[in-house]
Amino acid sequence: MELTAYATEVINDLVRLQLMLACVVGDNNSFNKRIADSRREQREKSIAYFKEHAVNGKVPNITFEGPEPGQENAEYNTFLDETFGGFVLCRAVDFYHWYLKQVVLLILNANPNLLRQWAKDLRITNAEELDAFEKGQDREKLLTRWFRGAEWKTRKLVHEHFKIPLKEDLGLLVDVRNCIVHSLGKDTDGALEPVLKNNPRLSLSVANQYVVVGFNGSHAASEIVINDVSVIDQMLAQKFSLSTAPRVQPKISRVYS
Repeated sequence: MELTAYATEVINDLVRLQLMLACVVGDNNSFNKRIADSRREQREKSIAYFKEHAVNGKVPNITFEGPEPGQENAEYNTFLDETFGGFVLCRAVDFYHWYLKQVVLLILNANPNLLRQWAKDLRITNAEELDAFEKGQDREKLLTRWFRGAEWKTRKLVHEHFKIPLKEDLGLLVDVRNCIVHSLGKDTDGALEPVLKNNPRLSLSVANQYVVVGFNGSHAASEIVINDVSVIDQMLAQKFSLSTAPRVQPKISRVYS
């Protein structure tokens, strides 16, 4: 698969992120299993002890109260799942935005005449700056300033003006990411709940007005960004003759003692 250097970097970082998430979740599940096994072993030993030391052959009625083995960390497990899930989803969307910004800067730097026809729609209104940009004066500086912190501009430019399709799932992930970052995940106006409910592919939901991501949701989000960035990049590369190279899978591993 031929991709630009920017798409390759984003996809490889997301693959690494998926591995890290799987390791964190796996380690926590393994730890909880050891707790559960330990609790069961303690109960079995206690019952065996009382049977062995029964007075006059009478075994007392032994009961254990409290949470089931392994459930002591339920609150921690839930928070870990939600926190890391939200982090990975937001990171995946941020990677997508970073990719768009870099590829837009690359395209406009090579094709400065493209910008003027859409400048008003992108709220770039300084005529002197546009003239300087087309003449090659401080071009990279102007591009960076125009698009810094304005992800909507790069999305509009790529998906509306460059006519590169934005898939529904990726657009929805942008909305979820903004909800998590700007509203701490609270679906204040209730707009996300019905949409997520009718989109099982994302493995996301809303409970008590808050977006629930979790491991499955974050993994689905990273997969969507990987796939969509790959398609967007190949379309842009063909449309604007961008330099590409075969993507090399990153060498990542983890050693267990």
